[in-house]
Amino acid sequence: MHTVDDDVPATPNPPAGQPASFRQPEMSSMPNPMPKVGGLGLWVRDLLVSAVASVLIITFLYQPVRVEGTSMLPRLDDRDRLFINKFV
Repeated sequence: MHTVDDDVPATPNPPAGQPASFRQPEMSSMPNPMPKVGGLGLWVRDLLVSAVASVLIITFLYQPVRVEGTSMLPRLDDRDRLFINKFV
């Protein structure tokens, strides 16, 4: 019968510069943190995130508008484009 001493490491010598208690886990025993998502799933996720960000920006921060008709301000002409700052 063979016994193992407690003070003898069970793994081979660690790489240089690392403590003797360092032991890398086996790759087969580690769970996959994120499942693989297909290319279409990533596109849908990115489109949804960008759509939500656009709606929030237009609703609460800035809104692009176009001047239609004559304006009371002489600097604004018909079909001028400008941004309205809603944050102020």
